[in-house]
Amino acid sequence: MIKLCIGYILLLCAQVPVAVFSISTFFANPLGLSGVSLVAPYGLLALIYSLAVLGLGCKLIADSFLIYKAHNVQDCLRCLMVLKYGMIPYFIVNFLWLSLWAFILLIATRGTVLVVAPILLLTAMFFTWLVLLPGGFYGLQVVRLTKKEGNLSRLGCLVHGILQFCFFLDVLDCAYLVAWKWKCGKLAAILVCLFYCVGVVLAFFAFTRFSASLS
Repeated sequence: MIKLCIGYILLLCAQVPVAVFSISTFFANPLGLSGVSLVAPYGLLALIYSLAVLGLGCKLIADSFLIYKAHNVQDCLRCLMVLKYGMIPYFIVNFLWLSLWAFILLIATRGTVLVVAPILLLTAMFFTWLVLLPGGFYGLQVVRLTKKEGNLSRLGCLVHGILQFCFFLDVLDCAYLVAWKWKCGKLAAILVCLFYCVGVVLAFFAFTRFSASLS
């Protein structure tokens, strides 16, 4: 199951290279195609990729319940760490990729895209959130296993269960559960927390510089 989790992360990380290749070959059009014959291969590629992500994601969610049923704590913790920590580079690349497209659309439409920007942003956030679900369900199984061991209250289960499906907070909650409650993966948890702290500092610095430039 660990291999499936790694495969899921690699599949997601392949999104940007595949998109770059598709866009570059679409505009280059080396075969001289036109109309439907030009668009169809890329539509098919997008469909195959989406179905692969959906199928593997559903498989991982189903496996998480089987791991809980078998009370396989170690595999559940390993899968959780792979899916949560492994998502960090994916989300960084995804954020940069979407930011690039937002900038291109802003320039190309001379700002008129701002009219539908909230809809585009919410749509992008929704589909990005969907890829969190496998890791979220593994987190949920870890929460259930922790409760089963008597290390979490009902209120704690509710809070941690919700956090496992929240952007950014899910990774920090994973680090807490794995390192504090199960006493494993401490080094990885420390590195992730340090990375988050550095990210917050850089984001605050960038925001203050941007605000200063507007004044």
